[in-house]
Amino acid sequence: MRSWTSEGARATEERETFFRALAPRLSVQGAEVEELAELRDRSWRSAIFAVRYESRASGGLPAGIRPFVQLEAGSARVAPAEDRAISSWVHDYVIQESKAVAAGLADNRPAAVSCLRPEVTLLEKIEAIARRYARDPFEPASFVRHYEDVARILAGDATAPPAELRELLEDMKESRDIRAWPGHDDPCWSPQTDTDRWTRLEEAWVAAGPLFWGERIPLVNCAREIRRLLRILAR
Repeated sequence: MRSWTSEGARATEERETFFRALAPRLSVQGAEVEELAELRDRSWRSAIFAVRYESRASGGLPAGIRPFVQLEAGSARVAPAEDRAISSWVHDYVIQESKAVAAGLADNRPAAVSCLRPEVTLLEKIEAIARRYARDPFEPASFVRHYEDVARILAGDATAPPAELRELLEDMKESRDIRAWPGHDDPCWSPQTDTDRWTRLEEAWVAAGPLFWGERIPLVNCAREIRRLLRILAR
């Protein structure tokens, strides 16, 4: 691929050719795969595919939840990564509730999938929040979930120590995966700075409730943890 970022006619045409060739090659057992043209990047820098399985349950889904598995294809950072085993709630539930039933199931769970380290997602989402917060028109529903995603990563036990995070941040800046790193005093972390935008953020946070399960982390708490991290990384 000549370029994933150029919007010139030749580069755009190359990306279009790539994605049009990719679409018919995506095969998922027991499902139909369809490219969502309405969600495609206008310059063909990425494409989104819907993987639709046959429905086995009746009733609608909560607002904001799409009735398919969404595949996003494009240029993205793939390192640092680690191999992780992948399971499912259904499989885990069956094993826990009935060993007899589980014995008759084919264990098709992948044992080693290369997964991007959470630190990369952490840094990418922090930058994305600041960038989208400052954008007009202001569309909080498109990024408000990133606050909670970052807070969940920080609350986990897999995050690298500050020294390694700083090293990764510098590497991502050099590779242009991070272009505009925010400070701890950015308005997107301070509810008192712009009450109108923060009111709309809070409304979007509430509306995104169906996308989450279990106890949620309040938006102001998420912002506080991100501010704390940014201060540490700035030392």
